[in-house]
Amino acid sequence: MDKIACTLFCYSNSAHVQQLYTGFGLLQRQGIIDLSFQLLKERPPDLPGVGPNGLKVVINGEKLLFYDTFDGYQINPNVLGKVDFYFKRSFLPSAIDKNMIYRKVFPLGLNYLVYEGSPSFFSLKRTGLEKRFVGKIKNVFNALEIDRLVGSKTFFIPRVSNCFAYPLPAQPSRVLFMTHLWDPGHTSVKSELLGLSRESLEAVNEMRVKCIRALKKEFGDKFFGGVVVDEYSTRNFPDCLIQEARNAQKGNYLAMLPQYPVCVTTTGLFGSIGWKFAEYICFSWAIVSEKLSYEVPGLCGAGENYLEFTTPEGCVAAVSQLFEDRELLVKIMMNNYRYYLSYLRPDLLILNTLIHAMSAG
Repeated sequence: MDKIACTLFCYSNSAHVQQLYTGFGLLQRQGIIDLSFQLLKERPPDLPGVGPNGLKVVINGEKLLFYDTFDGYQINPNVLGKVDFYFKRSFLPSAIDKNMIYRKVFPLGLNYLVYEGSPSFFSLKRTGLEKRFVGKIKNVFNALEIDRLVGSKTFFIPRVSNCFAYPLPAQPSRVLFMTHLWDPGHTSVKSELLGLSRESLEAVNEMRVKCIRALKKEFGDKFFGGVVVDEYSTRNFPDCLIQEARNAQKGNYLAMLPQYPVCVTTTGLFGSIGWKFAEYICFSWAIVSEKLSYEVPGLCGAGENYLEFTTPEGCVAAVSQLFEDRELLVKIMMNNYRYYLSYLRPDLLILNTLIHAMSAG
C-alpha cells in the first residue's frame, strides 16, 4: 500500500497541538505516512485568523486539512473557506452550517497532552517554535529523552507509554478528582481568555469546589483530590487544597491514577471537555463527568463510557453507583479501553481523520 504523503505546516508548539504532532510522528514510524514539515515563523498567511491551537496539513500534495483544537465551539469561517477538511475538537453540530457538517467539518476527538516515546528529530526541530527559554529547554528534554535520564518528576514528560494502562477492575473502590481554579481577576487570565466573562470562570470554579467538598464529605479516605495550590485557591478555598502540592505535578498525578478506578472531571473553559476526561480513558478507568457539551467520534455516551452529573449531589450519586455496581464499573472500564485502542491513541486519532479525507474522493 502506498504511503500517505503528509506535509505539516507547523506554526505553534502549544500544548494543545502536541497530541497531533505525536500522532503524525507515530504514523511515520509505523510506515503508514511519509512525513515532511515546514516550520513557519508566522501563522499561515493563506489561512486568515487561525489561532495558536491549530495545525495545517496537506496530504498527497492536494487536499488541505486543518485541525482546530481550540476549547470553544467556534468555526473560523475564513479558514473553512480555504480548506478541504476541517477537524474540530469542540464539535457542536448546532453551530455548524448544515451543508458543511459531516461533509467538510468533522469532530476531531478528545484532547490531552502526550508526546512520542522515542527520540524525535521532528520534535527537536519544533524547538524553533518556542518563544520562551524554558519552553526551548523542555522541548529539547522531550525530543532527546533527557527527562528519562534525569529521572526526576520535575522534568516528567507525558508519553504514549506512560499515559496508558489496562483495565484493573479488582482495584478497591476509590475516587480521584484533582483540578485547578481560574483566578477571574488575574491579568494573564483576562488576556489569554478573551471573551470569557468573570461569571463563567466563577461558575467553573464553583462546580469544582462544590464537587470536591461533597466527595470529601461522602467518601472520606476513599477520596483523593482537591484544587492545585496557588495564591487564588489558597486565599479563597483553603479547605479544598490538594494534600501536598507535589501531588499535582504531572508525573506524580499520573503515577497515582492506577490506584483510583473511579475518576471525576468537570466542564472546562467554553464548555469544553477537559483533558482529564481523555487521560482517564487512557488509563481504562470509569469516569464520572459533568454532562458533555460537544460531540466526540465513536463515544457511546453516558452509561457506556461514563456516568454524567449536573450537580455536586449528582456527582456523589454517580460515584456511589460505581462503587456499588461492579458490573457497571467493569463495563465502562472495558468500553474505555476499547475506545482508546480505536479512537484516542494519537496515531489512531490522526489516522481516522486521514481516512475521512482519503475516502471523500
